[in-house]
This record gives sequence, C-alpha cells and structure tokens, in this order.
Amino acid sequence: MEKFLSKFHGLFFVLMLLAAGQAYAAGQQAVVQTTASTWDSAAHAVIDVNPALGARDADVDLFPTDTSDWIIRSYGQYFYLIGRYYTDSLTKFAVDAPEDPIYQVSVLPGGLASGNPHDMIFLNAGKAYMPMYETDKCWIINPQTGAKTGEIDLSAYDDGDGIPEMHAGVIVDGKLFLLLQQLDRNSGWDPYSASYVAVIDTATDQEIDTNGDPLTPNGIVLNGANPQVIQYLPENDTIYIAATGKYPGSSADSPMLYAGGIFALAPDAYTVTKLIDDGPDGPDGSHPYGAFSGLAVISPEKGYFVGYKGWGDNVFQAFNPTTGAVGDVVTGLEGKSLAGNETGAAMDENGLVWLSSGGTDHTVFIIDPADDSVEDQVDTNLNPGSIAFCPPTIWEGSNQINAATGTGSLSASSSIGTIADMTAHEKTDFPNAGNAPSLPFVDGLIGVTVEGVAAGSDVDVTITFPTPRQSDAVYYKLDAAGDFYAFPTDRITIVDDNTIILTLTDGGIGDTDGAANGTIVDPGGYAMTAPEDPKSTGGDDDDSGCFIRSLKF
Repeated sequence: MEKFLSKFHGLFFVLMLLAAGQAYAAGQQAVVQTTASTWDSAAHAVIDVNPALGARDADVDLFPTDTSDWIIRSYGQYFYLIGRYYTDSLTKFAVDAPEDPIYQVSVLPGGLASGNPHDMIFLNAGKAYMPMYETDKCWIINPQTGAKTGEIDLSAYDDGDGIPEMHAGVIVDGKLFLLLQQLDRNSGWDPYSASYVAVIDTATDQEIDTNGDPLTPNGIVLNGANPQVIQYLPENDTIYIAATGKYPGSSADSPMLYAGGIFALAPDAYTVTKLIDDGPDGPDGSHPYGAFSGLAVISPEKGYFVGYKGWGDNVFQAFNPTTGAVGDVVTGLEGKSLAGNETGAAMDENGLVWLSSGGTDHTVFIIDPADDSVEDQVDTNLNPGSIAFCPPTIWEGSNQINAATGTGSLSASSSIGTIADMTAHEKTDFPNAGNAPSLPFVDGLIGVTVEGVAAGSDVDVTITFPTPRQSDAVYYKLDAAGDFYAFPTDRITIVDDNTIILTLTDGGIGDTDGAANGTIVDPGGYAMTAPEDPKSTGGDDDDSGCFIRSLKF
C-alpha cells in the first residue's frame, strides 16, 4: 500500500522507520539502467524498494545489450528501455518479467541516421511524448503499442543549426513543459545565452503562447544554458530546472562554462526565478558548488543537487527549494561520479532518495533526507544511470493515486468541496458484491471521498483513468448495500478517451454512504475488455541480449 509522508520542521520523515532486520511488504520496485565502464555494453537491474529481512533484493545484468546509450522510464507496472543515439528503439517490459520484452519497435525518423530520443513523458497509458534530440519534431507515442501517433513541430526554435536540442519534460495540469537546450553544433556545442521551455497543450498538441510577443518564439525564456533536469513538485505547484552550462572539453581552450543554475518555474504564470547561481559566488571568484548536473527536489524545504566539479569529482548537496539556501554536502558521497541528471536521482514511495554512482562504485546510494545520511547502498555490478520506479512515486499534494491493477495513475478532482481521500481498489476487494460485471476492471476501481458539500447537493467529480476507454466499457459503482450497478449514462459526461465527469448527489445516486450529510463516497470504475499488449518482436530466442542485436533498423 502507499506510504504517506508528513512534514516535521520542514523535512520529510518516513512514517515507517527502516530498522535493521525489519521485513517490509513487497511493493514498489526500482529499475536501474546500467552501463559497462568501457561504454561498450549495457543492461538493467531491478531492486526491491522495500527491504525484506533487512536487505534489498537486486537482480542485475538483465537484458544485456552491446550498445550503451540507454535510459529507462516507467508508467504503472511497465518500464520502457529507450535506445538513444544510433540505437533509436523503444522496448516495453512488465516489471515482474524484466527480461521478457512485450514489444520492441524502431523510433528512427525516416531519412535520418538517428533521431536520438531523449525522454518519454507519459500523459496516460495510451499517450506519451518523445522528444527527438536530433530533429525539430517531438514525437507522440502510444505506449501500449509503441506506435507513433503524431508529432509536434518545434522548428520555430531554430537556433542556427536547425535543431533546438529538445531534451526532457514534465506534464502539469494538461500542459507539457519541454526543455530546449539550444546548443550550437557548428561551434563545438557551445550553448547560446538562453534556452527555452516550450509549453504544449496535451489536449490539442498545439504549442501555447506563453509571452504574447509575435516576434519571438512562444516558449518561456530560461536565462540559463544547457538545462538538464526538469521536475514538478505538486505540493507547492512549482517546476524546478537544473541547467549545467557547458562541460569542459578535452583541450585547454574548451574550459567549463558556468552559465547555468537552479530555477523555479510557475506553471500557470510562466514566470521563472533563479534560485541558485553557479557563478562566482565565492570570495575569490570561484564556483563553490561546481556546475549543476543533477537535481532531486522532495519537498518545498528540501532538495538536493549534484555539483559537478570535474570528471569523477561530484558532490550531492542539500538546498532549500523555496529560499535557495544551500546546505551541507551528503557525507560519504564526495568526489564520486554521480549520475543525477537523466533522473539518476529520484525519490521512492518511502521518501528516500536514490542516487546512481558510477566510476569504481557501480552502486545506487539511498539517502534519508531526514538527516542526510546514506541509509543503504546496492551494488548494481555495472555503473548505474537513470532510475525509474514501478509504480512511479505519487508525490504529496498530488491528486493522483496508482491504480491497484498496476496500469498507471488515476486522478480525481471535485467541482465543490474537498477530496478528503482517494483509494485504489481491485474487484477482489468486494468479494460479496452482487451484480458484479463479467468484464474486468482494467484500471481497478477508484474510491473518492468528497467532503464539505451542501447537504443533498449535486457534485461533479472528474476522474482520469490511465487506460483509454474501450468500446464495450460500462461504468459501475457500488450502492449503499454494497452491490454493483451500472451508473446512469445521463450522469456521465465524456471528456475524452481517458477522462469523464460523474454527477453525484449527496445522499442520492452515486453516494455510497446513502446519507445527505455533506460527504459523498464514490467507489467505481470502468468494466471493459482489456487492450492486448502486442507480442514481442524478439522471436523465441532465449538470449535476451540477442533481441536488440538481432533487430535491424
């Protein structure tokens, strides 16, 4: 079950303390992309988030490949292996079968040697965005099949070389915020003086004009070069961005360029504030934090950045995301090769921060933000990179919950009153309910409790499901007697394939507690045929490492 976090003196504390020898129930798992130190091969590892009998189980060297440029992203119980430069593939796995691909497809744009996909940002189980680093088009992907369903033209951000270097993004309230690094390929990948954040309406896939100036691109100007990491914190409705500047080249005439920082972006106002500068903050004009190459924000009062001071010489340092005040370096992580960019730092469901460390470590460190201590470390054999959780962590302040069936996240909002509770159910949670549908609840059921409504009044509750509604879908709810019934269609407004609005009446139809008491209790969900996952293209070859090598693009 989900573990909830509370704040004490501004820090997150874990409600269930990790104790030596204590067993935890299985639940969330971490999937870590790993790479050989020689950069000629890769694999991934699966690690139990919750330790059993005092240790976290880890399966390493899964699905080996003979290329190394990969990242991992997740949604629900699935994770996606994305092959980047000159690999251009997308491979889907279920976390309980991490070596058996559900599918593998090419994501190579026609006419190019490589599109170099850099991220996969999920709207729901049927729609995700894939920024293509070597093009000016952001692809739209159906994660259920891997098929391309559309694209977004970002050619307006032509920075002189025709490519805006789209890199990573987050979705907030129906808007995709996409980092455009704006690097000059014609002069050694030097960054321009500013980069952009393009904003896309996910309902229409059209770019939003954030500034009203017809002479400039529509995006948000970020006065920091080479943005690497973008993260949304629902608790204070703020997007955080870490920009690196430019890493040093191999020659003396290509030094480190300090032109980055950590920024806070307001997703409604489209305004940006620089929280921390990487400039000459020291008394001697030095750069005390190094360059900002990684970011993990866990509350409005607590976050971490990776300070890059040189190759293999990084630190993991605390800061306050509200004030920008910089705290202490995490003891024991100094002078390491830390992969905080590309989501190599992330928070699990217990509020602990996972950080990849390569070089000679080949270790994932797990940090307790309550006291900045290293709570555990897990050997991954190969050097760890990006980390994704299955299911993804649901953040405090979010209106989401992970579906009990593992298909993705459910979200809910109410037209009036306050949503006091959200609970994910499976059909088996109601074994004695009569009139149960024969079709499965693909996304399970969601229980929503709305408080603070006028007694006897109608309330519109908007629910978004991860799986697109199928043609045979019927919405079922539970009545006051605890039996299923088909909810009247005239009380359902279809917004799109994933979102509906239910009109519920306190003490009447749609309110399970049956009393006009100002509280509406609403468990329900769609019963429908489950979409089938496509078959793997890997054939019957038991050597999963040959799967990618055998696929020709």
